[in-house]
Amino acid sequence: EEWYWDGDTCQECTFLETSSILFPCMPLILGPLVICILYRMSRDESDKWGSWRNGLAAFLFLLLNHFQVTTLINSSNLEYSSGISGWFNVFAFTEDPSSIFSPSCAGFQSFASTMLLKALGPLAVGVLVALTYAVSRIVVKVLGKTEAFDPNRTLNVYFSLMFTFFAGIS
Repeated sequence: EEWYWDGDTCQECTFLETSSILFPCMPLILGPLVICILYRMSRDESDKWGSWRNGLAAFLFLLLNHFQVTTLINSSNLEYSSGISGWFNVFAFTEDPSSIFSPSCAGFQSFASTMLLKALGPLAVGVLVALTYAVSRIVVKVLGKTEAFDPNRTLNVYFSLMFTFFAGIS
């Protein structure tokens, strides 16, 4: 049976977590969907930058960064009360989004495999962005649509993901 360390205790992996459905299949399926959503949301022209929707997006981005910092603080050498530490742990997924998919249950328990996974994360995201870009170009040619992904906005999506979720890069 597979077990993983959640930071406090050992937890048993579920069947879904040990199968290849949750990891790596779900990130490969959800990745292009998230990229398309981010691309769609980043298409506003400069006259809409001051809109309430962009203000809300900026607020949510700052809130995400706040939770990432509190998660990093919780992982420091300081002792916190269980209530505060528990509150910080609720948002641990914001610092490492791959933890949502339980890669440790899918065979990435060792230090070497975890480091390899984290080191190749930016490359994997880059490949997903490039593939999504290429598919948009193919769809335009096959279906005769007029608009494919713009290279500049696609790079904006990629680097937004890099600077948001890969703290070592930013």
